[in-house]
Amino acid sequence: LGEMGYTHLVIAGLFVFSLPIMDTLLAIIRRKLAGLPMSAADSGHIHHMLLRYFNGNVRKSVLTLYVLTSLFALFGIALSYLFIFQVIQGRFVYASFLVVFSFICVVAIKTALKKQWESTAKSS
Repeated sequence: LGEMGYTHLVIAGLFVFSLPIMDTLLAIIRRKLAGLPMSAADSGHIHHMLLRYFNGNVRKSVLTLYVLTSLFALFGIALSYLFIFQVIQGRFVYASFLVVFSFICVVAIKTALKKQWESTAKSS
């Protein structure tokens, strides 16, 4: 462990915090697409989307956020374990993380664009 770099452990830490990182990244993209300033408030954050999806049920929304956070934490823990104990390469963990992260990002961007298109259609 002394000779190896610790890049995998840093990335594992980023996996653990990927939900707030994702929410911030999506807010930047969403506001850029809408032509809004970076500090503009909106209701497109992940927790707002979940509240709309679950018809305002806070409990289901929070539980979903807990599940997502736990899943990303497990990816980070698995990557750390694989690195520390040198069991196998962590490519499966990286690939699994990218699939889940990308899926959530695509759904969130699609939802934000749909909302933007609907508001544009109403104003026309």
